[in-house]
Amino acid sequence: IEDQIGKDHPLLGRLRDIIKLWNGGTSPEIPVKYRHNSQGGSYSGLDVLSTGQEQTRTRAKFTIKQIYQPIVLSNIELAQNGGEKIADLMDTEMEEAKDSLTDKFCTQLFSDGTGNGSKDLTGLHAACGNDGTVTASYGDIVLATYTWFKGNYTASVGSLMLSDLATMFDSCKSGQDSPSIIVTTEIVMSAYEALLQPQVRFQGEASGYNSGDGGMKALSFRGVPLIADEYCTSGSMFFINEKYLKMYYMKHPKFSTDAKGFTVTPLRDPVNQDGQVGFIFWYGQLVNSNPRRSGRLLDVTA
Repeated sequence: IEDQIGKDHPLLGRLRDIIKLWNGGTSPEIPVKYRHNSQGGSYSGLDVLSTGQEQTRTRAKFTIKQIYQPIVLSNIELAQNGGEKIADLMDTEMEEAKDSLTDKFCTQLFSDGTGNGSKDLTGLHAACGNDGTVTASYGDIVLATYTWFKGNYTASVGSLMLSDLATMFDSCKSGQDSPSIIVTTEIVMSAYEALLQPQVRFQGEASGYNSGDGGMKALSFRGVPLIADEYCTSGSMFFINEKYLKMYYMKHPKFSTDAKGFTVTPLRDPVNQDGQVGFIFWYGQLVNSNPRRSGRLLDVTA
C-alpha cells in the first residue's frame, strides 16, 4: 500500500528517542526553582548568622493525557483472506493503525492542549513560546503572576530576517545553555535558505568537472539544526531546548507497554458485531520544565 497522505514528522522522532517513564505518582509534578535563597553572605567574627527558611521552589503540575487508536477487523475479511493471507491482512491493519495514531500524535504535538475538551496532549503552543498569550497558565502556574515561567513569544514577525532568529535565540539562551533544535514549516525553511543563498559555494569534483547545487540539504543557525516538520503550524518557528522539553509516559496497568509508551491490546470479539477489535493506547504528556529557555516566532512569511 503506497501512502498518499502521510507526512514527515522528525520532531516526534526526536522526542520519542528521549522519552522517559513516569512512575512517580498520578501525574508529572516537576520541581522548579524560581529564585535564589537570600540567606547567607559575608560575616565577621561572632556575627549572628541568619538561619531563616525561604521558599525558593514550587512544582509545575501536568495532567496525564490519553491517546488511542482502534484496530478493527471484520470476520468476513478474515474468511476471505484465509491461510497465510490472514497474517498479511493483520500486518496491513496494524501498520495503518500505527500511521493513523502517529498522525493524531503529531497534530496534538503542535497544539495547546485545549482541543477535545482539553483532553489533547499539551503541545508546543503551550510548552514552548507561551508567554500567557496562548494559554493563561502552564503546568498549573499562572504566567501573568509568575513571569519566571513564561516562554519567549514574538507575534507578527512578517518577512523573515536573520535578526529575527538572532533576537529570539538570544532571548532563549543563558551562557552555553541554548536551544538545541529549531523547528519550522517547509515554507519558512525555504525563506531561511534564501537568506543564506549568498553563502552557497560550488566546489569542483575530483574528476575535474564542476557541479552546482542551488539549494542546501542541511540548514542550521549558530550551529543548531533547523528542520522542517510538515505538522508544524503555519508561519511558526519553534526554538526548542531539548534539555528541558521531555515526553513522559505511564505504563498500562493490564497490558504490556513498550519503551515508547505504547500498549497494544489483544483482539476481542465485540458483543454485537461480527468482527474483532483491539486498541493501541498511550498514556503520557509533553513537559517543558524551563519554558524561558525556549521560544516561538509567529506569523513568519517568506
